Amino acid sequence: MASKGSHAGISAQVTALIDVAHANPWWQFTADEIAAMMGLSLNTVSMIKKADASPFAGGASRPERVAEWLASHPGWKPSEER
Repeated sequence: MASKGSHAGISAQVTALIDVAHANPWWQFTADEIAAMMGLSLNTVSMIKKADASPFAGGASRPERVAEWLASHPGWKPSEER
């Protein structure tokens, strides 16, 4: 896992969120925070929240769970029809 200060090229806010995620495995993050940490659009994260077997519980999740969900749904693509 990356340590503080090793996130070259991303904002201080995103770096702080990533560091919080690494240091606090119980911490849940909002869709906005997940989108920022993972470099996804908020629209994409919102569609993931609405998808079957979504990694979001109670409106929050962890970047690891979203990454696992994306890896287990390789054919999933965000679409306007959802």
